[in-house]
Amino acid sequence: MANNICVTLPAIDRKKELNSDEMLILEILSKGIRLSSSEIVLKSGFGKNKVVRLINSLLEKKYIQKEGSGRGTKYDL
Repeated sequence: MANNICVTLPAIDRKKELNSDEMLILEILSKGIRLSSSEIVLKSGFGKNKVVRLINSLLEKKYIQKEGSGRGTKYDL
């Protein structure tokens, strides 16, 4: 018989640190498709500057990943 130790840690909901606009961007990206910032603009209804600001915030918080650079940049979870 093996000796096992079970430790239960509290669940931390990191999404509480996000605002509703950031949550919408995450929801759009949760479909499993890599999207450009222009595609996110179309799906969210936000302006380009706001989407770029939200993407940068989500990148900094490590919720999303960036692939590529320049015009070929895509984002996903």
